[in-house]
Amino acid sequence: KKSKELEAEKQEEIKKEEDKEEEIKEQEAIQKSNPKTYEEQFLDEHLQEIVKQIQQHIIYPKRAKQLNIQGEVLVEFKILKKGTVENINALQGHVLLKKSALNAIKEASQFFPKVKKDMTIKVPIVYSLRRE
Repeated sequence: KKSKELEAEKQEEIKKEEDKEEEIKEQEAIQKSNPKTYEEQFLDEHLQEIVKQIQQHIIYPKRAKQLNIQGEVLVEFKILKKGTVENINALQGHVLLKKSALNAIKEASQFFPKVKKDMTIKVPIVYSLRRE
């Protein structure tokens, strides 16, 4: 009897191992067929275009120019399927530059590429006073 029980246990162990291997193969197949999420792929293709549109709509604040304030404003916003943006926030940056950055996003958003699903993105906006 004991050898039959041992044999049954061995068979069960083998079955568990085979199931694990099958599960790993399935996960690998999923990863290969979905190497990037939609968001990652969208940003790979369109992030530069979005940043360019924002940069083109920046109005450098007069007071910031007078005080020689430069730097980066990190903004976050949600692009909606319907072609609008919402939840625009300046996460980091000088207070005098933040409002300008938020306005630039609002103005530029009409030129953003369309998305298939709502997505939130973070973008650094650089303010630089170059001496001509």
